[in-house]
Amino acid sequence: FGDELVILDARWPELRRAARPLWERYLERHEAVTAAVRARGAELAGDGEPPIADDAVEHALFVVHDRRRAETADLAALRGELARGGEGLAPSVVLRAPLQDFLFAPAAQLVGRGEAAYLAQLAPLGDLLDLPCPVARISRLHLTVLPAGLVEASALAGAVHDPEAWVGERAAARVADEAEARLRAASEAVGEALGSLGRSGGDVGQLADSAARKIDHQLSRVRDALDRRARRALYAEHPELRHLPEFLRPRRRPQDRGISGEGIACLLGDTFADAVLEAADTHLEHLASGTVPHLVLEVPA
Repeated sequence: FGDELVILDARWPELRRAARPLWERYLERHEAVTAAVRARGAELAGDGEPPIADDAVEHALFVVHDRRRAETADLAALRGELARGGEGLAPSVVLRAPLQDFLFAPAAQLVGRGEAAYLAQLAPLGDLLDLPCPVARISRLHLTVLPAGLVEASALAGAVHDPEAWVGERAAARVADEAEARLRAASEAVGEALGSLGRSGGDVGQLADSAARKIDHQLSRVRDALDRRARRALYAEHPELRHLPEFLRPRRRPQDRGISGEGIACLLGDTFADAVLEAADTHLEHLASGTVPHLVLEVPA
């Protein structure tokens, strides 16, 4: 579209009417679609949760009344809405991307990592719903902003992935080796002494097991107290570390969920555009070699 920005709203009745052929295909092949998306989700999940949960797979279309969406697994009700023109139907997470592909046949799409996993689960729908040629899903630039000089180069990856653990390790290094050794020795001695009593069974065994758990709990409180003291000393010397974990992973989520491009521009000033373009070039070089990097952009502290 050249220099023009085209904004589309999925709530427009015109888009819902245009989606009618896709909804017809989905309702005709509902069971095959549901089975394929679930199977693909199981492949992607391994021992974890699939990007799209099983209960969401079952409800690929919403019925919309007075701008309120309602889930339904009643195919007859969905076909009734379709017979009335289709304006009362809206896609759920299962059919939003297929609707985009059906209506606009995009050549490429920039996606984040979560979206890439979600779209990978929907890959079987291309053939099942007779969609246009597969869209090239290109991983967008992943960039974490970090104040310069805070983290040594060898530790950048770990600090960005789990900044709380990185700060914790620096605090732990301040705990005296003697104190840690005594705590470890106490824990081992209690475990050995009460463990032998616990194996004797009966009331004595139960009491010994209970005592061991209580003592372990108290020892963990001592460790927590040592950690708090070490952190206070660390933050007194390096106050910039106190809020670093929240800055790098706000609410324990990727940084781009909590910091905008305008924020980076404020930090970098006139060098903002050049720094981001340089990062984008590096990103493209990695993509060309088949890898998706997570880059770190250091800014003045």
